[in-house]
Amino acid sequence: GERAERLGLLSPHVMTVAKADAATRLLVLAALTALEAPDVVDVCVGLPLHGYEEQGVVLQSLLRGEHRVVAGGRERSLQLKGTVVPEGLGLWVRSLSRDGDAVDPSLVGVPTAVLDFGHRTIQMAVFTGLQMYARPYVSAHGVYELWEEALIEQLEGPGQTVFESPQRAVLMTRLLHDGVVSVRGKAVTLEMVRPRLKVAAGRLWTRIAEEVRRTLEQIPYERVVAGGGGVHLFIDQLTEMFGDSVVILRDRFAQAEGY
Repeated sequence: GERAERLGLLSPHVMTVAKADAATRLLVLAALTALEAPDVVDVCVGLPLHGYEEQGVVLQSLLRGEHRVVAGGRERSLQLKGTVVPEGLGLWVRSLSRDGDAVDPSLVGVPTAVLDFGHRTIQMAVFTGLQMYARPYVSAHGVYELWEEALIEQLEGPGQTVFESPQRAVLMTRLLHDGVVSVRGKAVTLEMVRPRLKVAAGRLWTRIAEEVRRTLEQIPYERVVAGGGGVHLFIDQLTEMFGDSVVILRDRFAQAEGY
């Protein structure tokens, strides 16, 4: 949607917490790979923990075999060989290497709690090797609401609704990418909203911390990995809570690199 908007095209599709159903994912996947990819494509898809069991089974069955795709006015056959994994696995794998080096095998079997901070949710899973603990945790306390609150304050004023939620998402992304966004001649910089975001994150953390502690109460873990789009707002709180056992991945591509 963001790329379409930058090109001046309509982008009416808004992702939900579950992002999309399995059929939609397959259609998007097939359309994109049909453009340049070879006839046989290996695919690794990360699904949110929210609904992972149900959606994962459906998507895995769709990611096998032959699919016929029409792209650029011609039909072609596309063989997809796919695997479906829970989101958070990419962060865990990325955390096993240092500065892009090879994976440290001594860390593979270490029980690791992965906190994945996203726009709409904060997800936690515990990995021991390639096994995921059976009690994944999802909190509907992502950081998107913090950004909305800050943008409303800076751009719209109290009690006003100038932009729809998807429009604020685009503004937020531009603010993160470019460090500044300009609307009707008014410039808002990342530094202007950062203090507001930090205060809101501190307020939200009280509840997040309690939920995380309760989930980890009876689960053995030795290290914690935290990453995702909102993790930088919680660095102080995470360090205070977990001390030297936490690894914070600030790179916003860490999840993808892990996959």
